[in-house]
Amino acid sequence: MKELTPSSTPEQVCEKLLSGYQDALLREGIHERYLAKKLKRELNAKEIKIFKSAEDKLIHSKNLIAWKIRQAARMDAQKLLGFYPAEKLDHTHRFDEPLIDIVRKLRNEKK
Repeated sequence: MKELTPSSTPEQVCEKLLSGYQDALLREGIHERYLAKKLKRELNAKEIKIFKSAEDKLIHSKNLIAWKIRQAARMDAQKLLGFYPAEKLDHTHRFDEPLIDIVRKLRNEKK
């Protein structure tokens, strides 16, 4: 991505700000294929239910479907595939100056 200028669009500013986050994830090996494998594992999640006696001795164990994990994974998958409407965020702040100038001021404050 090229450097930001006063004529940069809000989309370019957002892309520039978010690219650092995406690059960090990719450097750590967290990419689409990795996430898809993890999601698939969660969609098939199981848990072990352990039954113990009053003396805390194992009586029986049983493999069960982990419904909470599977439901959360299903909802994540459906959101990624666009089956849920986008979340509406109410922004009431108005910018009196161009966004690029605000970003520059914030960057200079951190130096």
